[in-house]
Order: sequence, then C-alpha cells, then structure tokens
Amino acid sequence: EDDTRLFCLRTKTDDYEIDILDISSDETKTINNDYNANTIKYIYFSQDCKIGETEIDQYSCRKFTSNSIEVKNTSDKVLRVFLISR
Repeated sequence: EDDTRLFCLRTKTDDYEIDILDISSDETKTINNDYNANTIKYIYFSQDCKIGETEIDQYSCRKFTSNSIEVKNTSDKVLRVFLISR
C-alpha cells in the first residue's frame, strides 16, 4: 500500500472550479481571496496545518472569508490545499 488518498468533488451544477496548491512540510504560504473572481470559496486541507495560531485538522474544509490567510504545513508530508469556488 502506498498511502494514496483520493479527493473527489461532485456537485449538482458544473460551475465549480478547483485550484490546487502544494505546501511542503514546515513551509508557510499566503493564499489571497482574490485568486479568482468567484465569490463563494472553500478550502480543503489534506494534512494538519495552522492558519495563524489556529490549528486545522487533516481533511478539514473551511469557508474562505478572509482577504488572505497564512497557511503553515505542520505535518511531515506535503500539504495539498484544494481551493474550491463558484
């Protein structure tokens, strides 16, 4: 077994977009809310991480309402961030 995980997004409509960002272990990246013109945005985190001082659990999904966030990968694996919007 290679510890592979599969992420699948199924929606009733086809107006959703997915962008992907990889963050290496112990690395921090800024994600800006204006990365696209869509107004409804969610973020799915594939590993444990932190946004500021808030700890985010692996496989969490959060609504993206801030202008920007600093995401720090606190796991020992690459954090794949799925940016889901419509």
